[in-house]
Amino acid sequence: MNTFVIIFYAIWIALAIAVGKYAKGKGKLFWAFFFGSIFVTPLIAFIIAAIVPATEVQKDRANGGNGSGRRCVFCSERIQKEALICSHCNRPLPTEDEQPLFRKVLSENPEILGLPNTEIIQRIRAELAKKYS
Repeated sequence: MNTFVIIFYAIWIALAIAVGKYAKGKGKLFWAFFFGSIFVTPLIAFIIAAIVPATEVQKDRANGGNGSGRRCVFCSERIQKEALICSHCNRPLPTEDEQPLFRKVLSENPEILGLPNTEIIQRIRAELAKKYS
């Protein structure tokens, strides 16, 4: 009977590790799901990891980021917080303070997006200067 208990716990821990790795692959915290599997059951922890959708930060972590990104105001793709140029659309980015105002001006003036990149920034900053000065 003692051998059975040891094998049972070894399998339980192996399944908890597997659930933790699965959750980490989806951008969630390994240790949270590992200990959740230990204390609840690996099956329930796996179902929770599979059903609960990942947040933007978790998706960023799963893709190799550190969870501290932001969205490009032009293409809405996830980029690094310190980025000066979007790695997806290659457009220069506004500062953190200017982003909400850029979104508003872009939604009001969609024709701006057809201009060259540097001209877009200049035109939007000119619009902002007129509207919010």
